[in-house]
Amino acid sequence: MVETRSWVNIRNAINMLKENTGVGLAFDPYKDPDRLLWNDIGVGLLQNGLIMEALTAFQSQLQSYLEVQEKTKRRIHKGTPYHFLGQVYLKIGDLGQAREQTLLAFVEDVLTEIRSKNESVNGPMIQGVIHQNYDIPKVNNAFDCPAPIVLELTFRMRRAELDDLYNFTKRLNSEDSSNPWLYPELIVLKWRNDREKHKEDGPLITRAVEESLFHINSHYLKDLLESATADASGKSMEDLATYLFSCVYGFEPIPKLATESFHFDVVIRNLIREHPLLSMLGEYIGIEAKNISKTVSVEQLNHFIHKLRLHNIRCGIIFTNTGISGVQYDSDLKYGKTIQVSTFNRDNLIVFDITMKDIESIIQGNNLISVLLAKYEDIRFK
Repeated sequence: MVETRSWVNIRNAINMLKENTGVGLAFDPYKDPDRLLWNDIGVGLLQNGLIMEALTAFQSQLQSYLEVQEKTKRRIHKGTPYHFLGQVYLKIGDLGQAREQTLLAFVEDVLTEIRSKNESVNGPMIQGVIHQNYDIPKVNNAFDCPAPIVLELTFRMRRAELDDLYNFTKRLNSEDSSNPWLYPELIVLKWRNDREKHKEDGPLITRAVEESLFHINSHYLKDLLESATADASGKSMEDLATYLFSCVYGFEPIPKLATESFHFDVVIRNLIREHPLLSMLGEYIGIEAKNISKTVSVEQLNHFIHKLRLHNIRCGIIFTNTGISGVQYDSDLKYGKTIQVSTFNRDNLIVFDITMKDIESIIQGNNLISVLLAKYEDIRFK
């Protein structure tokens, strides 16, 4: 009975807020979207542990703002409902939605920063007309707002990714300044598409599930890389490969696994099933960890593929300084690349390399899983 009354009271409160939300009404989101009664009710519910009720309140707030936007064709700053929706989803345990809503809040902050800086020069502008009595929020620097702090510290999103999204949003706005950019979802979608097209020019995009699976001590990895660079025997490279894959929850390295015919430097048990692409790599991943000063030759590549076939392993990874001979990712297929592609197409067996450059990028914050998927897709879709 108490639960029923609670929901009845919430429905009444939300209906009252909706009826009074709009231009010139009691709750005008164009005047002060971050300090309306909507926020007090939603935050109060969240602080009192009424998670689903808070979710309903913030979703209704966002929907009301979107309805006003649709009528006026003018953007409302929606950072608050997006941010608190992220907090609610985090409480529920839905990391993907929590991260996504917080990312949308960050884009809203960037758009408002752009507008704030334009208005500091031209005065408040609404549809090309200067308005002096419009009390809309000001953002001097989007990185000082809560959303990017949560993205970095809670969701472990790299600053390089945030910088890239920040600059992309500003560039998109400058290229089409007449567009009101009502929906941050459109900007995030365009940014992700741009990153997919230009992987080599910037940070790899990571997802919440990948960030939750991969945790590494980058300082220790840097020490291992320095040792591997100086060790001609290859033993240090094996240590590096073993540690790197041990940092993925669900990967279990087995060092120096010998069979009657061959031995693998490292074999990875792949126990990940919640990530569909990683599960497709197979139950085991063969690792060749050689500190090869030059590129991996075609003969070495073929030998490694033969070992994988013999033991019915669907994925093999070669750790090397500079890569596989003949692999040119930015030009026509060369011989080494042709072997990789034809082996995948014929046998559904995929082999790729991890180079010193890749390891350095992981030290700088790249996610190993994102690196693996980028290389996997580069071969699969050639």
